[in-house]
Amino acid sequence: GHSIGGHAAADQLLEPHPLSHDPPVVLISDADVLIDYATVDMEVLEIIARSLWQLHVAMPILREVKALSVERAMQIGIIICEPTIEELTEAAARGGSLSEPDRLCLVIARKRGWPCLTNDLLLRQSCRKAGVRLVWGLEAMVLLYKAGRLSRAKAVRTAEAIHKTNPHHIHQVILDRFLKHLDA
Repeated sequence: GHSIGGHAAADQLLEPHPLSHDPPVVLISDADVLIDYATVDMEVLEIIARSLWQLHVAMPILREVKALSVERAMQIGIIICEPTIEELTEAAARGGSLSEPDRLCLVIARKRGWPCLTNDLLLRQSCRKAGVRLVWGLEAMVLLYKAGRLSRAKAVRTAEAIHKTNPHHIHQVILDRFLKHLDA
């Protein structure tokens, strides 16, 4: 497995290990990443879903994403997974600061060994504690660009648009770091 330094900056864009050399095959997405991409550019979301990964989302989490119907999600290649009773029970039972959809995302990722696609700081910290591998929402575009599946211009345009629609989560520091990683 990969070791992840515990002292890494909380809002770091990329994990210390070189993800680009070893992209995960499956990703499970939280609601926020889907909301960001579906609001800004459905085509980029489709590239994320169809190019390097099988992009999964749990049905209860997809319901949080008003910008993306079940039909549209399936059309663009997102795989909708049904959580098991065990996963639902565990997500409902655990307290802590995560919302139930985020807990569900974490539980599925941990139990199935899937990396989690998220921008959420609390979910990222919980994933780290649980040993779940992480891919940042914007990092997906870095990996796609490096794999030749997405133009640099479109990646930058999309990141800037997400920053404009979601400045609280995708703030300037994250945007700047994303731009640096694109050209690293």
